[in-house]
Amino acid sequence: MLVCTNKSCFSSQSEAVSSGCDGRCSGIGCDDSPCDSSIRGLLLHMWWHSLLTNRICYIKQILSNYSKSEIIERECMDPFEQPECEAYDVFINEVLCMGKGCPYSCVSTAPHAFRFSSATGTARATSQGHAGDYQVQRAVGQCPRSCMHYVTPSQRIILEELLDSILDMPYDTSAEAEFLYSLIVKARYENNRYQTPKKKPKVSSKHVDWL
Repeated sequence: MLVCTNKSCFSSQSEAVSSGCDGRCSGIGCDDSPCDSSIRGLLLHMWWHSLLTNRICYIKQILSNYSKSEIIERECMDPFEQPECEAYDVFINEVLCMGKGCPYSCVSTAPHAFRFSSATGTARATSQGHAGDYQVQRAVGQCPRSCMHYVTPSQRIILEELLDSILDMPYDTSAEAEFLYSLIVKARYENNRYQTPKKKPKVSSKHVDWL
């Protein structure tokens, strides 16, 4: 029997109960009887782990030339475990952003790359690909709450999707916000360790007569 029609919830009561829910809760995203923070945090991690696998496959497909079968063969690697490239995209954690009250506004520093959201009043990146832009670098470095982060394209898409779900939730989202922060910390650590793959030396099978 279905316990919730919300797309963010588990699809069956057995899944919710086996995950620790007491059965009275409708799961993640429901409005009527939400779990306490510890249970909701557990459900969130399990739900997001399942969603993350599917999203990674989709993101890799749209960001690369690999076919779906080739992506599956590559086991849909977690971009937070193994970044696909150097981190040049900018992600803003709007949960912490001061918005228009920020004394070092990134929107003022680099208006070509950032703007304020009309819905939340917080700053958002409007375009990517400014890795060598001094104004963008200064905006990221001057952020008083350190809520601007360099990430890879795959990481950014996943983080933005999670952020949007947090901003849309009608109840306390402290557990979800902590999970978002943990992904950011993980991305920063792995991105700092990333090394550009070395080019393979060219090998020729042609015979060369040195005499």
